[in-house]
Parts: sequence; structure tokens; C-alpha cells
Amino acid sequence: MQKRTLVSLLGILVCLSAVFFTGGCKDSKYDKVFSTENFKNILPVREEAKLIEEWLRWKKRNLIPEMMGDLGVEMWIVTEDDREIFPFLVPADDDGLVRYYPYFLVFCLNGASDGLEEISIGNTEDIEEWGPLFPEDVFSYEDSLEKLAMVIEECDPQRIAIDRGRTSDLEKDLGEYASRLVSGEGLRNRWIEYRAPQQVKAYKIIVDITHDILAEAFSNKAITPDVTTTSDVDWWVKQKLHDLGFEDVFGPTVMVWRSLEENKKYDDSENIFNINIPPYCGTDTVIRRGDVLSCDFGIRYLGLTTDIQQVGYVLKEGEMDVPEGLKEAMKQGNRLQDILAAEWKIGRTGNEVLFAALKKAKAESLRPEIYCHSMGSYVYRYGLKGGVFSTRGASFGPSVGSEGYFDDEGNQLPTKRGELTFNYNTAYAMELDITYSLPEWGGQDLRIVLEEKIVLTKDGIIFPGGRQTKYHIIR
Repeated sequence: MQKRTLVSLLGILVCLSAVFFTGGCKDSKYDKVFSTENFKNILPVREEAKLIEEWLRWKKRNLIPEMMGDLGVEMWIVTEDDREIFPFLVPADDDGLVRYYPYFLVFCLNGASDGLEEISIGNTEDIEEWGPLFPEDVFSYEDSLEKLAMVIEECDPQRIAIDRGRTSDLEKDLGEYASRLVSGEGLRNRWIEYRAPQQVKAYKIIVDITHDILAEAFSNKAITPDVTTTSDVDWWVKQKLHDLGFEDVFGPTVMVWRSLEENKKYDDSENIFNINIPPYCGTDTVIRRGDVLSCDFGIRYLGLTTDIQQVGYVLKEGEMDVPEGLKEAMKQGNRLQDILAAEWKIGRTGNEVLFAALKKAKAESLRPEIYCHSMGSYVYRYGLKGGVFSTRGASFGPSVGSEGYFDDEGNQLPTKRGELTFNYNTAYAMELDITYSLPEWGGQDLRIVLEEKIVLTKDGIIFPGGRQTKYHIIR
């Protein structure tokens, strides 16, 4: 089972509640709770669920009224068909227990004390077989439509946002109110991409944990040169995640690049080190001295996700440090990150950011490729019979380029999702690479891939857990 430890559980919960629900996020209390001893302070899954529920309630109370006001709607109807956001919105207790599963969730701006009234209508349980658990709240689908019409009549909203599900049913059954229906896509997408201030601060701890796992993987704790394979390291990371109680979002994928001159000592085909066919470079390959390594993976924790890729170097016999050419390649990768971060602004599209950054990078003689994407969030929700909801995840937001997506002249192309604009308090993976000709490898090209978690705030881009500026070294 999961091996999670906790330092002063009650103290943590008291501090978290005090910090997150008294009008602000105080750095000192938060930093005390989530210390830098990352592996020692991982919450048990039940307490993680409690924290996620607190943040969801904050987000409902604060974000929904704001975005409804911005879009000029008085009511928002979300149906069970939209499985990306519905699980995040269904009422649950502190542990994420969903006591019944409605057909419709209704949010109405009607002058309630907190500015928002939340109403759940219906139940998808088989009422004839199980009986209604809460008779005053449980309806068949047909009854739910009637109840929904009554709620709309009582609230009398002039504009009603509806999500993508069951729209035709509502247009048919809501009579005169059907003419007031408008698309709820903007509300839906903003809900998915927005991160509460508490979540933005929490990204530091999950990024730190991801970095710490990767640092161990790219050390002699996990790698013995000339013995360990890239697949061995993949499984080492999986085991580490399991031991800590995490699920991996994807991967890990460990890759290796090698000097083709150095490779003449071994039996490996040169083709597996071709920089143009990622992510298959040197997979399932024995790791040798002089190799450059890359690891791409992410974790899920606190309702949030990471997607990190960093690089390491295996020292040759007699080497005390990383070759100067590799250091220069890292500097160029960091410079590309700086250029991209400066262009990444609220209100711009992903494609605008892409081409502005590429132009500046090429003006500095860099050989860049950029392929950034939004990051998802997820929620634990459980039903009375053990499984109304599984763990759900969702993501939305602009892309900035796409890996390997070029025209015939080698220029990166715009993407459809790159037409979307950036909003504040949104999370992304800044994923990119530079190609650099290494003097130590006889001018052979090397592709250095860097990927870090970033958050776009009102003040600009932040790296919650910092970024890699030096290689992990395997001796």
C-alpha cells in the first residue's frame, strides 16, 4: 500500500485552514507547513483529498461569480455529460464523498449572501433497484427537467449559460426560457484553466518533489555506468513513485545521447542516437560514460500535476566536471527560456508568443524549437457505494508550438490551439530545446531538451520550483 508519512497532521490542517480561508495566503505559515524536506511531508491520501476539497470550495465561491459577471450571465447550468468539469463541481464532503449524483448543477447569481446560489438536481442511481437515498433531492431525468424549469422560473435569469451536454433537451423542454440559453464554453474553459492562489503556491512543493526524484534518478544511487540501462532507470523512477504513494501522470521516459565517435567502442547502432526521432533516442540502452541523459515524467499531487524534463551527464574516467560545450548548450537552453518567458503575456495568443520568441532566439543565433502546453488538474471523488467517480482530470489553454511541426523550409508552424489567448493564474509546461554543435564531439549536433512547470500570474511568468541550470552528474 501507499507509504506516506505525516508530520503533525492536526497542526498541518489547522495551519492550512487558517492560511487559505482568512483572506490571504501567508508565506511564512505555508512555508512552515510544506518544508523543504519534501519526502517527509507528503500527506496521506485522505488528507490530500481534504485539502483539494477546501481549494475547490474556495474556487467555487470566488471564481464562479467573477467569471459569470465577466461574461454577463446570471445562471450557469452544467450537465452530467461534461465529464471533464462535472466531477469538480458536484457537492462533496470534506473527504470528497459524493452523497448523490445529480443530472444538473445550477449556479445562480441571485443576491445570495455570498453572491452565488448552488443547486443540484436529480440522481443517476437506479431508484427502483436501490431506492432514493435522499427523497427530497432525488428525481428521474424527466422530473429533473421539470425541477430545472421551476428553478429557472424562480431565478428568472435573462442569460443562461449551458455547457455542451443535453442542450437539445433543454431547448425543447424549457419553453420560453430556451431563448435565453447561451454557450457556457467560456465559463467551462476558464474554470478548467484557472488555479486558485492556494494552488499556485502549492505548485512549489510538487515541483520540488518531482525535481528531487529526478535528481536521485540521475545519480549513482540509481545508475552504475556500463551496467544500468535506460529502462532500468525508468523502472527505478516508477518504484520511487510507488514507494512515495504517487501515481505518475505519464512516463517516465529516459533517453540517452552519445558521441558517435565514442559509440564506436560499443555495439549500439548509431541510429538510436539520432536527435531527429525523439522520444526514442537511446531507449532501452546501456548507459555509458560520456553519455548525456534526459528524463521526462510527471506526478499528480494535491490535485495538481507536473511535467518535467531535465538532463544529466555521465563523467568519463578522469573527468571532474561537465565539458564546456555541454555547459554552453545548457546556457543556450536557459536563454531560450528567458526569451520565451518575456514574451508570454496575458491577452496574447499562443501563436503570437511562439513567433515572437522564435524571432528573438534566432536573432541571437540560437537553434530553437518550442512546444509548450497547458497542464491539467484532477480531483478525488468517491460515492456511497464506492465508485460513483473515479479520479478525474482536465486541462485547457493555449499551446505554444508543437514538437516536430515544421514546414518544408524548417520553420515551426502555428497550431490551432495556439489561437487561444492566455489568462492569469494558469499553469503550463514550458517545453523546448536547442540544438548545439558540440566541439568535444567533433561538431556533432546535440539536442538539449528542457521542460519546467510554469505559472502565468498577473505579474508574469514564474517558475514555482525554479529550473535546471546545471547538469545532474553521474560519476
